[in-house]
Amino acid sequence: MAITAPISGRVLPAPPRVFLDTTYAPPSGRTLAVPAGGDLQAALNNARPGDVISLAAGAAYVGPFTLPNTAGAGWIYVQSSALATLPAAGTRVSPAQAGLMPKILAPGSPAIRTATGAHHVRFVGIELAPTSGTFVENVVTIGSSESSASALPNNVTFDRCYIHGDPASGSRRGILMNGAAIAVVDCTIAGFKATDFDGGYALHAWNGVGPFKIVNNYLEASGINVFFGGIDPAIANLVPSDIEIRGNHFFKPLSWRVGDPSYAGTPWLVKNLFELKNAQRVLVDGNILEHNWRQADQDGFAIVFTPRNQNGGAPWSIVQDVTFTHNIVRHSTAGFHMLGRDYSNPSQQLQRVLVQNNLLYDIGAFAGNGGSVGTLIQQRDGVADATIDHNTAFQSGDPLHAQVVNGTPNTGLVFTNNIGDGNVTSDGAPDPASALSRSFPGAVFTANVLLDGTASAYPPGNFFPPGSTPVVNAFHGGDDYHLVPGSPYKSAGTDGRDIGADIDAINAATAGALPGVSVLAPQPVVWADVVNALAVGTALEQTGECLSGGLSAQQIAGNGYVEFPVSDPTGDYIVSLGGGTDLMGNWAVHIAGFTAEVREDNWALKAHTPAAAGDVFRIAVTNGQVQYMKNHVVFYVSATPPQGLPLNAKATLWSFGATVRNAVIMSGG
Repeated sequence: MAITAPISGRVLPAPPRVFLDTTYAPPSGRTLAVPAGGDLQAALNNARPGDVISLAAGAAYVGPFTLPNTAGAGWIYVQSSALATLPAAGTRVSPAQAGLMPKILAPGSPAIRTATGAHHVRFVGIELAPTSGTFVENVVTIGSSESSASALPNNVTFDRCYIHGDPASGSRRGILMNGAAIAVVDCTIAGFKATDFDGGYALHAWNGVGPFKIVNNYLEASGINVFFGGIDPAIANLVPSDIEIRGNHFFKPLSWRVGDPSYAGTPWLVKNLFELKNAQRVLVDGNILEHNWRQADQDGFAIVFTPRNQNGGAPWSIVQDVTFTHNIVRHSTAGFHMLGRDYSNPSQQLQRVLVQNNLLYDIGAFAGNGGSVGTLIQQRDGVADATIDHNTAFQSGDPLHAQVVNGTPNTGLVFTNNIGDGNVTSDGAPDPASALSRSFPGAVFTANVLLDGTASAYPPGNFFPPGSTPVVNAFHGGDDYHLVPGSPYKSAGTDGRDIGADIDAINAATAGALPGVSVLAPQPVVWADVVNALAVGTALEQTGECLSGGLSAQQIAGNGYVEFPVSDPTGDYIVSLGGGTDLMGNWAVHIAGFTAEVREDNWALKAHTPAAAGDVFRIAVTNGQVQYMKNHVVFYVSATPPQGLPLNAKATLWSFGATVRNAVIMSGG
């Protein structure tokens, strides 16, 4: 659910400022057909904004091909001639559809590369891969060490593409994303693996300004599946920014793990599933991340946030404003590693990280490979303002550990409303109380359930059941991580919610991550936290005489909207967007007496318009603005920017029998 816990002094991350709109909208210009054996480079050079370059399904085009800096504005689409038989936009492609795709091949150099300033090219339904038996550094290279942001390639999108390394030889990177406004949606990116250096990467960027959109993809790599930083930018003061990562499946095959029964015999170098070394305003929401172990110079952490001035020339390097919500992390040797500052070269500080409403289990897997087995969250030397809230975790080691090297304490920690096992520890500290006071001074640590924890070592307000206590339904088998019926931890959080993660919200956010069907399309609102009302199908109806309503299980984390048709213009009800647990949000449409009123800021009337049965109203968050629409036409723009993301849709029902029907919610786009 929304970020709501009323903890004083908590510092939350800023969300991305810009979200890319990747709606599939083919241009209406010429169609340039390139048959098998045709000249793709000539087509790229001759294309004008608004053109479609159609490549023959099943044909192979051997690169490298360079995207030119085309004069004018507007998109050029490069797409399969069989696009109509590929999955629709919003559905991930798989290797099974490769026969419907043309192949653009990398013969040792990239299949696709960019000229300085290349822009507005969308690849749709294309297979990109090395020629057989070839290891390439990059299948796709966006950017070529540009030294100014204005020179970067920009507005390049990969939509429903199958991008892979060589099955036997591997390859380093799927897409090097050193550009601006780079999007990867509905793709399968697999087989990026190496035995040297840092292994392979599905997606990697270090000299790109952003924004970046990585949504509804299968992402497979041996080293780091998605990676920002790790090489000093050529552009002074560049920090990759405004990064949206949602609805993806991060995965490493067990056939890569030395010692696994399925091990295929090549010791590919394995590090992490997701790593940030230089990045800011990052949203990671609704992903499934699984399988990580120690098979290199790192200790098996799935997620790593470590500011690094990698080569010594980028002291501005920073990791800040990271929101990690509604994800499932499973089958990993360890969970999170966070580093305050680079210890090899000067860097900025890791700060403002929110880890909230995540489910983590089987943390401690693959112990035979070694590493920090079972550690859930590790902080080292000076992490600032991390909030760990409403997570449900089952790990074999410490729920929170301080790795101490230079002795800088980790400040501003808020650790609340979590379920986990064991005790807080710190290098050199004899007990949990000492670990908290030495390594996390001033921490807010309350309303946590620590199975087998030492009660006397913690502040009051926490819970310490024996390790054999059934806390969630999954204790009895299966994968239901809701609290058991009658749990004493229901409504016991600092915000009045259940301790642990909001499992319904996680299930909704990750619903498409495995099947590859984006949840970033309009979905019927699932009404939760219902008060004095009845939710039946897509309707929420008032059943009592008191204030009634409900909150959506889904959330809007960036751009998005709630939309509803007027079923009864004489009713007295409100649909709104907002955070917190109240039944009314700050941005509201009130339907009463054949009128729709815009209400904000403690019920101040901002605008009104007639409302008739069948009219459709929308409250939309669009790049930092809240807009109100009637029948898809904007009639009011709020002066109050959206704050406290993610937001819930809310219904408030004031008259008996008042009903909100067929409301839908959209997050992303």
